[in-house]
Amino acid sequence: MEFVDDTQTWLREYHSRSIVETGELDAEETVRRAAEKKLLDRKATELLARVVVYNIHELVYLKYANGVDIEINPVPNRVTLMNWMAN
Repeated sequence: MEFVDDTQTWLREYHSRSIVETGELDAEETVRRAAEKKLLDRKATELLARVVVYNIHELVYLKYANGVDIEINPVPNRVTLMNWMAN
């Protein structure tokens, strides 16, 4: 009867779980789509690109929704899996 007694707390907890589950499903989808590629280099590139896009999306959300100040460091002209992993 927690929903009836303290509806707002129950809804906050419910939506927190919902957000986590959505993130987990997005991560699973990212890995699944990368795994569909035949060549290992393409798998790595697809996975890296999807992770980078997801992170940019989250940073933009934090900046505009929560007013978080974001510091962006310069990246190499050509991003490869090896120089990305080295940083």
